[in-house]
Amino acid sequence: MKIGYAASSGERDIFDTLKYTKEHGFDCVELNVNMPIFFPENFTKREREQIKKYKEENHIAITLHAPEDITLLQLQEGIRKATIDRFKEVIDLGYDIGASRMTMHIGSAVCFTLTDRKSYLDESYCEEYKKVLKESLIELSNYAQGKIYLCIENSGRFPERIVQETLEELLSQENLYLTWDIGHSYTNQYNEVDFFLKHIKYIKTCHLHDHNGKSDHQIIGSGNVDFKWHIEKMKELDVYYIIEVRPRENAVKSLEKLKTIIDK
Repeated sequence: MKIGYAASSGERDIFDTLKYTKEHGFDCVELNVNMPIFFPENFTKREREQIKKYKEENHIAITLHAPEDITLLQLQEGIRKATIDRFKEVIDLGYDIGASRMTMHIGSAVCFTLTDRKSYLDESYCEEYKKVLKESLIELSNYAQGKIYLCIENSGRFPERIVQETLEELLSQENLYLTWDIGHSYTNQYNEVDFFLKHIKYIKTCHLHDHNGKSDHQIIGSGNVDFKWHIEKMKELDVYYIIEVRPRENAVKSLEKLKTIIDK
């Protein structure tokens, strides 16, 4: 069982992050590529080799989190192509530095605020969005083949009709896997718990943080998430557990609490 932390807000540079991972008892780390310090263009071939060597010598596993400010629910073809190209650059970075898996969000479609509710464009153009989502995921999963596990996370909207139905179709056919964020699924707004239990063999990453009934991304043990139940469901799988609690000092506190929960 590998346990790591999500390196994002507050990180200084990649080697400081890897050093912090090692010194604070984590087995792995998830580099969040929303952070400019982790952008692919910032690392030369030689620097990528140095990162890979450092992580191997210190027995640290690396995972990536793809940028969240771009979406696969994109009907404008030029923007969709640019999105795919950017994800491919992140996949290449992951491969070069020895990362084993990359978590990514599907993203959201355009949202209009009506007088009585919010209306998402994918609800009106369901088949069009499903088509571009399927095409994008197939292209990315083919590109990632032999390089990295491509893992789709339940983040934000995770609608059954668009996202879950598309994943249901592709998981058994493509080089595609899952990241189960158990803090996000605590409210089970999209019946995603059933979805992940049904497709549990495809889970490669699990994001850990607590939910107190109002807010998620809380320190483990301060809320209501049943961590032991979830981990028991995945105990036979090759899953990396990433503590997504920030800043990283709180991830360390969460690691200490998680160990007591697991050992009970």
